[in-house]
Amino acid sequence: MTDEQVRRLAAQREELIATGWLTLTELAERRGEPDVGTVGGWVAARRLERALIALDPRDGTIRVPAFQITAGGDPRPELRPLLEVLLGAGIGGWAAWAWLTSPSSFLSGDVPEQVATTDPTRALNAATRFVQAVDA
Repeated sequence: MTDEQVRRLAAQREELIATGWLTLTELAERRGEPDVGTVGGWVAARRLERALIALDPRDGTIRVPAFQITAGGDPRPELRPLLEVLLGAGIGGWAAWAWLTSPSSFLSGDVPEQVATTDPTRALNAATRFVQAVDA
């Protein structure tokens, strides 16, 4: 990876973080769970199920992108099929976060996580095409 690519990737990650994320403590509060450790286990299980993006940057703070969490602290169910496709194909959490929250040419410029709410089949088809394009 070139220095320019490294700089662009770092800038993209900073932009994503600025859009909103939850720490385990914040997620525990949202879920009404007094034990952060319990929430950490819950996040780990959802991550293994490909139902949730959770990132562990070098600073050791688990980051859960807020866009994928309901007001009650659960993963948005309409995103699960997209996450299964993306994460199942080996797309990393940062890349999945970026794709899900950015305008996509596979959706004529619409944002995948928003389309998943109104037209889940269209969003899933776009995720599948995105993965195929990455693999090509």
